[in-house]
Amino acid sequence: MIKNIVFDMGKVLVNYDADKVCEALIEDPEDRKKVCTAVFVSPEWILLDLGVISEEAALARMTARLPEERLKEYARQCLAHWHEYNMWPMEGMGSL
Repeated sequence: MIKNIVFDMGKVLVNYDADKVCEALIEDPEDRKKVCTAVFVSPEWILLDLGVISEEAALARMTARLPEERLKEYARQCLAHWHEYNMWPMEGMGSL
């Protein structure tokens, strides 16, 4: 008997775009690219998705790759607020 069904949320139940929070919070295109790469195109992002690393540990590793304090602060803000910008409902999935 099936008791549970597990869905992948990103691009299955909801649309997802990693760049959205960086676009909203960071004006300079070069800063945006550096922060987006450090946060969302990182091994830590995958580890967070797998649930095997804490946000605090991931953020420490992400910010260690960024050379300037303002970029580190952008990374903190992007990680803290990504869910407010990066996901929106996919048509037809609400009823599922």
